[in-house]
Amino acid sequence: MLLLNQRPEHNQPLVAADAESLGMAGGERAEHYLKARHNHVETPLHALPALADELGIAALYVKDEGQRLGLGSFKA
Repeated sequence: MLLLNQRPEHNQPLVAADAESLGMAGGERAEHYLKARHNHVETPLHALPALADELGIAALYVKDEGQRLGLGSFKA
């Protein structure tokens, strides 16, 4: 089922604070924080080529967040 976003805010420009947090500078700040941690490793991506073929798309990857920051996966 596909539900369309009916909120009036949908497709509107971000306010300045949100644009800053979600833009390149915000990503760079987050990356700087994560790399400062002694146990930081990049989140592994797992390819799902059979499912990608079935869906008719070029590629599909799933991020494995299970070990990130020692939190475990909330989806387990």
